[in-house]
Formats: sequence, structure tokens, C-alpha cells
Amino acid sequence: LSADVVFSSFGLGDTYDIFNGTDIEGPGGGAPQALAEQFLTSASYYLESIDLALSSTLPDPDLRVELYDDNAGVPGNLLEQSQVNSFSNGIVSATFGGNLVMTGGNNYWVGVFAEGSDLFSWHDSLAPGFAWQALTIDEGTTWASFSTDPFPGSAYRINGTLVGPPDVSLIAPGEAWRYFPGLAEPSVGIDWSTTTFDDSAWSFDFEGFGYDDDPITQAGLLGNVSTVLSGMRDNGVNADAHTSLYLRREFSIADPAELSELVLQLDYDDSFIAYINGVEVARSDFGTVGVSEPFDALGNVHESTNGSSSLSLERFVIDLVEEFPGLLTAGSANVLAIQGLNSALDDDDFVLSQISFGANYFTPPLTADFDNDNDVDAADLATWEGALGETSAGDTDNDNDTDGLDFLNWQLEFTGPVTPLIATVPEPSSAIYLVMAAHLFLASRRWRDPGQHNLILLNPALRIGPGPPPETPSSLPANVSGGDSLAAQGSIGYDSRLVSMNATKRTVACLSFSFSVLAVVSLQAATLSYTLDNLFLAGGQQITGAFDWTYSVGDFAGGSGEFTSLSIPYTAYSFAAGNLNTTIEANMIEITGNGNYHDMGLDITLFLSPPLSPTESAPLELGSSFFECCGNGFHDQPFQSGRVVPSAFLVGDFDIDNDADAFDFLVWQGSDIAAPYSLNDYLSWEAYFGMANPWVALSDVPEPVSALLFLMATAAVASLRLRLF
Repeated sequence: LSADVVFSSFGLGDTYDIFNGTDIEGPGGGAPQALAEQFLTSASYYLESIDLALSSTLPDPDLRVELYDDNAGVPGNLLEQSQVNSFSNGIVSATFGGNLVMTGGNNYWVGVFAEGSDLFSWHDSLAPGFAWQALTIDEGTTWASFSTDPFPGSAYRINGTLVGPPDVSLIAPGEAWRYFPGLAEPSVGIDWSTTTFDDSAWSFDFEGFGYDDDPITQAGLLGNVSTVLSGMRDNGVNADAHTSLYLRREFSIADPAELSELVLQLDYDDSFIAYINGVEVARSDFGTVGVSEPFDALGNVHESTNGSSSLSLERFVIDLVEEFPGLLTAGSANVLAIQGLNSALDDDDFVLSQISFGANYFTPPLTADFDNDNDVDAADLATWEGALGETSAGDTDNDNDTDGLDFLNWQLEFTGPVTPLIATVPEPSSAIYLVMAAHLFLASRRWRDPGQHNLILLNPALRIGPGPPPETPSSLPANVSGGDSLAAQGSIGYDSRLVSMNATKRTVACLSFSFSVLAVVSLQAATLSYTLDNLFLAGGQQITGAFDWTYSVGDFAGGSGEFTSLSIPYTAYSFAAGNLNTTIEANMIEITGNGNYHDMGLDITLFLSPPLSPTESAPLELGSSFFECCGNGFHDQPFQSGRVVPSAFLVGDFDIDNDADAFDFLVWQGSDIAAPYSLNDYLSWEAYFGMANPWVALSDVPEPVSALLFLMATAAVASLRLRLF
């Protein structure tokens, strides 16, 4: 896994003050020989590397980078060091073994030592907030600390891997292994470490393996030993004493292509070499890498943890991508083999224990990180927008063009704040208006059908219905003039002018209905319920209650509240009796009783910070909220706890309009607040897209564009209707 930045004093873009820095010089020079900077870890990490902004007066400088714990504000114990013998001026990287654990919440010091006659300048940081430096002139035996005045902080970065188990466990501590005491070579060469070697004649028992004849450390070391090797030490009695122990265990890999690295962790005393499928992959600090050791070789002295929980097991990362590609095979035909070595035949202890072995999966590359700054953010979106349909600069899927699929990949990989896209995304209400407009259009088609006509009822006793225009009777009643164009009174007649007027009225009615719908919908608001939670006075009395918060969609803070229940200690004031006055605002709740403080009144003020939210509780400001009751300050007191809690909210509703729709995606995409939305928020939005909040009484407010389109469609129908008749 790629290392995380544990701490950094570089400026944005790894910048630093290239003109200024603190000089560090070798023995006998006029400048201090060492300089150290203090940092704090927020979580526990394995130390992988330290980057420093350094320049040197020599082409091949000799430099040592060290890590110390803290001792009352100055560097304490040396924990680990790395030698840097060549580098280019600028940002210099010192690599470490990845074994040392930096415990979260602890202070540490990174020290830089000049050796020989070298003169370095450790450049100043461009980031604010540094409080400590320590200088020395005598190899660090005496440190002197200074504040940032007159010594500005230096530019450096601590890189590490978060402490935690690997993605998949292959071998757990305490499992059974095949083992062979090193009284002779176990095979020709290192055949014993390959997958084809037959280990059926080897012994089989549970790990750890070892012994300890030192009464001081014995209890701790043997606490992690299941198989005691009492005959391994040459104590003048054991005829079969030996210095090597060989271990083998098979493990299974489903798909090696999915793995990026293996992680071996163990406790050992004194040395070891580890092989996978016959290839050396890790060893302790002894011998020559790639050169096997005979059965009677001696290891370098190395003390184990002796069972101490305060000491970390050593950890070895095996890179499957660059260092050992093709190392593993799919299935169970893989073998981890370890040769443990003691430093002497008569050494009083030996151990190989707490062996764990696991693997980490590939972290998918950021295909949308177009500017290669290890995150996917607004700058990458700008690159995609500029390349859309033009070049392959925004290509994430290797199809040599920049298109919508690349934008989807940008969405999924998004890691930082971004300026929102300028886009109009229809709300669900648009579909409603489209259906209504379509209904009017179909109605207009029905009205203009030549086979359908509206009949006018001239006599209320007769039925209205569709049909062809009736023929004018050949003879008319005496009281009807022959020039009249209507059928005789009491019959069914047809007149295009009246039908046209009737259609116009219908259209006007539709328009009136449309405006009514828009007006009613626009005026409706959303309502959320809240509860007074854990609202205790300093004396232990509790206030309980609940209220509804009603607001116009899009203006949550501008809403108002109304209590639905309320119970107050010390008083006879009754919520049901209506003798309480309440005011509920987004950041304040005030409750008063009829009368005032001096004539047995009630005055309660609750200040909320942060204010009401549809998704988060609003804590009480304990220092400013107060309770006054019952006259002469007899029961006046502050609050000891309390908050206001929303009854429910909809996941993925980022614009607080009580549904998860495309507008919420734009809010997620455009989050540039102090705590921006994350990929998990996007996945939540995706899961709840199209849902509405079942706890909220809500009618959707139309998007202005869709409402306008509906009115235009209605007007068009009206115009068409007028032309028909």
C-alpha cells in the first residue's frame, strides 16, 4: 500500500523557502552539527520515509536522518536512523524499514546530522504553526530547544502506513508449522524453501518456537512460545545443540493478480531469512541479501520483545508489483519458509514467534487525477471540461477520447472540494407538469375532431351529448321567427359561437387551475419534528418537549417552530392551557409565562450552536442559556446538558428539500465547505436517489423553468382552442 502523509510542514504543492534555512555542518564547523524538529502523530503509523527540503555545498554529501521519541521537550531515545549518501538538491528522501510504530498522540523528533565536512541548509517551511526546534553541536548528546523566534520551522514530511491488519490474513499467529532442527542441511541449496520439496518427514507443531534460560526474560519470552526447543542450546549437556531452525507452511491465494504486497510480521531472536516459493523476500539485519546461510551459521545479536506489549513486532513488506512480480501462484501451491538463526550455540535464548502473514489488495489507481497530485478534485474536473470532445487529456478509460464515461469515473474517484457545474437538472415536479400539458393537448385534439361536436342544451329537460349538428326543422312553431338560427325551443340545437365561447371558458378554467396549482404548491412547506433531548438544569431537573419546524423548501434557516408538547419543572404553567409564550428560531428557543420574572413569571432562553439542522443535533450553549423562574431568582440556574434532536432525515438529501434527486448530486459535487462530502456520501445519495422523506409532509415546489414551460403549453392550447372555433 502507498504510504500516507503522517505529518508535513511543506507549503501547498510541497513548496518551501528556497532562499532561507538553518545551516547544519559536520564536526569542527561553525554551525550546529544537528537540527531536530518536533511533530505530533494523530494516529499510529509504521515509519516508511522522511522527506526534507535540503541543499548541500558538496556533490556527494554524507547525511544521517534519525527519529527520536520526546523527552520533556527535547529529543530523547534514538528509535531509528537512515543514512543518505547521495541526493539532488531540493526534496531529499530518507527511507526506513517500515517496522517502527509511531504511536498516535505522541510527540516525536526528526533529526538531521551532518557528517564529515559537509555543510547543509535545511530550508524553512512555508506552513505556519511551528513551536519547537532543537540544536546541538556535539552529536546530539546535549540538545537545546528554541521556539520559532528567531528560528523558523524547517520543511519536512513524515510518511507512514497506518497500523492495522492487512486486507487478507494468510497465516495467523499460533498456527501449526512443519519444522526441522538445523543439525544438518535440510536439502541441497535452498530446495527446502520451494513448493516441490517433500516436508512430510519434518516435525509438526504450533508456533512459536524457542527457549529462554534467562530467568529475567524467561516468563515474557516463553509466554508466546508453544513449542519449547530445550535441546537447541549448547549448555554442556545437549549433544544435539544447533543454531538454525527451519520452518515451512503452505498458504493459498485465490488470484495473485489482485494483490499488491505481502506483509510478514514476527518476533525473533536473533536473526532470520524468509523465502516464498524458493525466493528470498525478507531478512533481518545480517548477512548478504540473496546469499543463503548454512545450517551452522551464526546470526547477528537481536533482542526480541520478550513478550512486552509496549514493544512492536517487526514488519516486513514484500512488494509484488516491482520487486517480486509473478512470485505467487493461484491455489494452495505456495510456501512461506523461514530459517531462524541464533547468534551463538550457547546463547541463553532463541525465538521465532507471533508469526503473521497477510496480503493487501491493489488500491485502484486514480484514473481521473489528471494533474497527478494524488487527489481528484476541481482542477481535474476543469481538465475534463476543457478536453471534452476535443482531446484525450480527460481520458480515464483509455479509449483515447474525453467523454461522459470519463466524467462518471471522475465522480466515483472524487476526493476533494469542487466548484459546482453550471447545469439545470429537472426536479420530479417537471414530469407532473409535462403530463398535465400533454393532457390539455389531447383534450384539444378531441375538441377539434370533426366527428365530435358539443351540443347546447336549450331545454334543461333534455340531455347534453355529443352528436352531429341537428337539421333545422322544415316547419317552425308560430312563435319562432324563420330567421332564427336555433332549433325550436325545447329541442337540441347547435351554434358555433356558443361552442367557441364554451371552449374559451374551459381553457380559461384550465389556466386558472394551473395558476392555482402553482400557487398552492409554491406556498406549501416542509415540516420536521424535533425533540428536547437530555435538557437538564444544574439542579438535576429536566425539561422535556417536542416541536415542529416548518420552513419553505430552500430556506431552512428562515423557518419557524411550534411546540407540540412541553413540560417545565417548578411551575404550574400548562402547555395545554395556553398560558405559555414560545418563540422558536433556528439558533434560539425562548419560553416565557404570562407575567414576568418579578411577579412569579417564567423566562427560559436556549441558545443553540450550531443552529437547527435537518440532519444533526443542535447542542445547547451551556454558558449563555439560562432558566429563570418563580420570582426573586429563587429557582434561577444554568443548564448542565441538553440538545435538540431531529426526529428523522433522509440520507442523500444534501439540499434539504426532503428528496434525494439530481440537485443533491450537484450539492455533493460542489461541496467546498470545511468538511466536504465524501465518496461514502455519494454512494448514500446513489442508494437513496428518487426517494422522498417519509417523515416529512412535503409538496414539491416546481422548478421555475418547468413551471414556465407548463404555463406556455397551457397558453398554446388556449390559443389553439380559440382558432378552432
